[in-house]
Amino acid sequence: MRAAVEVLFPDFGSSVRVCTRNEEEFAHRLHYHAEYELNLIVQSQGTRYVGDSVQEYGPGDLVLVGSNLPHTWHSAPGKKREKHRAVFLQFREADYFDWPELIHIRRLLEVSQHGIQFHGKTRDLADVMMQELATLTGVPRLTKFLALLDLLSRGKEYTQLSSLQIGPRGKSVAQRRIDRACKFIHENYRRPIEQRELADQLGMTPAAFSRLFRRVTGLTFVHYVNQVRVKHACTLLAESSESISQISLDSGFENLSNFNRQFLRWKKVTPRNFRQQYQ
Repeated sequence: MRAAVEVLFPDFGSSVRVCTRNEEEFAHRLHYHAEYELNLIVQSQGTRYVGDSVQEYGPGDLVLVGSNLPHTWHSAPGKKREKHRAVFLQFREADYFDWPELIHIRRLLEVSQHGIQFHGKTRDLADVMMQELATLTGVPRLTKFLALLDLLSRGKEYTQLSSLQIGPRGKSVAQRRIDRACKFIHENYRRPIEQRELADQLGMTPAAFSRLFRRVTGLTFVHYVNQVRVKHACTLLAESSESISQISLDSGFENLSNFNRQFLRWKKVTPRNFRQQYQ
């Protein structure tokens, strides 16, 4: 299965993004992105794919995935009404990783291009720190984040997963084109975007761009744009008190009915129910 590119929001508002997954299942969606990702399985079991590594996973599975390394966690069928839960951090390349005091963290990130699974006491301590991170913001979050990377970089209890190192230099021309397209979408999704506009920027015909975009991302151009807008709306619904109609406009939807329809399609709940469940 071809890995789909995923460009995360450029305006995290933080050096590290802390996310949780609480879902009926973890679908098999092989993907990669420029950000590093540290993934902790809280409650789930199934098959983990990282690069060319395919292994079973269970609760407590802690893996650091390098930049642009394809990965996914695919849950096995479990008991009905039993949620699959995970906590994960996403962060970008940063200049401060080159500071002399953090050189060991730089080495950790280099090894993560193969994917790293952590075990034992290192994993247990990191588990606690990751869940604390979810409650912090600002400088305390950044401080705890660096302490977490310091712990992982000094630990000896780990396994390298993938035999292949996959990084930005290994990208094809097609992948680089779609990376540019996805970055443009994430920076401009609040306004109308036409497929022809992007095709012109990439020096392609609309038809050729459409075929390439679907082949690389696994989605049509329109579906991808709507997915980005819905993801942004989820953040606003969870973190703001704005009205749903205003959130619809802020997320790039021109009318409320289309927003409700697209949100239900991608999240399987209405915007109002999503906000109530999150709260």
